[in-house]
Amino acid sequence: MKRCKYCNITVDTDKNYCPVCFNRLEPIDDKSTSLYTMRTENETTKIKSTFLTRLFVFLTICSIVVCVLVNLLTAPQNRWFYLVVFGELYVWILIKHTILSKRSLFKKLSLQIISLIIVLYFAEKLSISNWLVPYVYPSVSLGAFLALTLILLISPKRGEYLIGFLVIALLLGILSLVFIIIFPKEFLILNIVNLSVSGVSIVGYFLFGFNAIKSEFYKKWHL
Repeated sequence: MKRCKYCNITVDTDKNYCPVCFNRLEPIDDKSTSLYTMRTENETTKIKSTFLTRLFVFLTICSIVVCVLVNLLTAPQNRWFYLVVFGELYVWILIKHTILSKRSLFKKLSLQIISLIIVLYFAEKLSISNWLVPYVYPSVSLGAFLALTLILLISPKRGEYLIGFLVIALLLGILSLVFIIIFPKEFLILNIVNLSVSGVSIVGYFLFGFNAIKSEFYKKWHL
């Protein structure tokens, strides 16, 4: 038990500073019946956050309904409302799952790449030419490799990220290989470049981070 002479409260904590005014606490021996209970969350902030979430959900539903009605009433042969729906879902994923969440960096990057490719796929279906496989996917993948490399260079937790980044690099490279095999007659130079970058990245991750990868395997799977 400790006491804050500035707030005139008794605090049940092991820390040396008052959680209210941050001044140093004084140790006391007697047990007081009037205790200050540490709050784990701010109820007012939680209420405001819940209200804002409901408000944005309502606005999202309204915008989707309006877009669907306008599309069906004006140009039913061109279903562009799919792009609006998936675009808004992508924004929700970006905010809730990536920006505000405390999930691992591997999960955040994986879902972002998958979500972005899905949105671009529907955008391609609404256009005249096919540009997702030969141009957009390898460009997004190359951008992802650049982001992963920069994170590994500047992050102090690079050892924890290596295994997840290896999985991402492997999957991105495999997808480019699948495109090259399935569409051999299309313009796939960028996919060949992406496959090469994937292979070089995997080799580099193993070459420069082998000890960190081995250590993570020992910690996570006790191998």
